[in-house]
Amino acid sequence: VFDNGQQNKARLGDAMTLKHQGNKLVYIDPPYYSPLSDNEYVRRYHFVEGLARDWQGVEIQEHTVTKKFKSYPTPFSSRKGATEAFDLLFKRFRNDILIV
Repeated sequence: VFDNGQQNKARLGDAMTLKHQGNKLVYIDPPYYSPLSDNEYVRRYHFVEGLARDWQGVEIQEHTVTKKFKSYPTPFSSRKGATEAFDLLFKRFRNDILIV
């Protein structure tokens, strides 16, 4: 972490609901599609997700060995949905520097 002398903002949430104000750099870490549910982002990286959310709004599956989170459906939950979601993201942020 370093001070670049500018005011910067970070947001946790759906990038498609972000009020787009001509950002210069947009970093997006969307869930990723996999036919294997254990490879789903939230289930695989649940600890980091929990920290980012301050453990608010997550349902831990106590019966699992690694205490995974409940799987929440997104457009990225299917191959077709992920393709369409990426197309929308790339169009929405086409004039920005976009890091995925």
